[in-house]
Amino acid sequence: ARAVGFLAKEGPAWQPKFGCYSCHNNGDAARALLSAAKHKMDVAAPLSRTLNVQRPQDWKPLAAGDLEGVPLARIAFANALVDATDAGVAPKSALTDVTALLVADQKADGSFRVDPAEVGGLGMPLVPGSPAALGTALATVSARRALVAAQLEEYKPVIARADVWIRRAPTVNVVDAAAVVLGLQDATDREGVTQRQHALAVLKAGQHPDGGWGADATSQPFHTALALLALSASARVATPAYAAPDLEKAIASGRGYLVTQQREDGTWKETVRPGKPASSYAQRVSTTSWATMALFESRR
Repeated sequence: ARAVGFLAKEGPAWQPKFGCYSCHNNGDAARALLSAAKHKMDVAAPLSRTLNVQRPQDWKPLAAGDLEGVPLARIAFANALVDATDAGVAPKSALTDVTALLVADQKADGSFRVDPAEVGGLGMPLVPGSPAALGTALATVSARRALVAAQLEEYKPVIARADVWIRRAPTVNVVDAAAVVLGLQDATDREGVTQRQHALAVLKAGQHPDGGWGADATSQPFHTALALLALSASARVATPAYAAPDLEKAIASGRGYLVTQQREDGTWKETVRPGKPASSYAQRVSTTSWATMALFESRR
């Protein structure tokens, strides 16, 4: 409730103040509020003011160097609209308009990258993913999710190229491993199943004694949220990497970690990329949004 209260306030606040839309407020926070609505919380008013990116032609360009017009914005808004169309609060045409722009962002190898500092091909990103910067694996899986939801015949080759990349993506860190699990949760082919199980093994080995996951020996809310979302999705499919009791224990421990790390104002401490300022409003909103979604989606 504290997290939803924070997001219900901050989600709608950005656009009136700055005259533009943001990936963290109008993307991630909108998704978290949609999760709250799905779980019968009354967030209709703040959600209607947050989920206002349904017409790309209305997006106001930001100053040069900002994120509007680059893949992150399209991925964030498209995924918010996936959840909105599922909830029946946005028309399918809105998702079609956004994904039509998203298609052009796919790289030749099938991936989607939101940061030019990330290396191409199947090499590892130079910097790990973060809540408002994603990383190649999470960006590709998120873009694929939106394209699949659009259900357009012309997207099938685009999705197929993304699938090839995901099935061969490196999974040595928690963010990438969780993204791959989410991207392959419905895979039945041998390559897809093998890749998913390898990624699950990375998550199993990476959980810390405090129940959380992180980029190193320290647990972080964003990494833990992603791992929880991946493990919750895996509860619906065969998961040799985890016996059923172990999977439930891992999920419960991860939820426990998030509960203990929430701050009094409803937020979680932001995860930031190496070399970036330790305090970031955008990363704080996104971290809190991912943690909120994870707590809703991992409920048992």
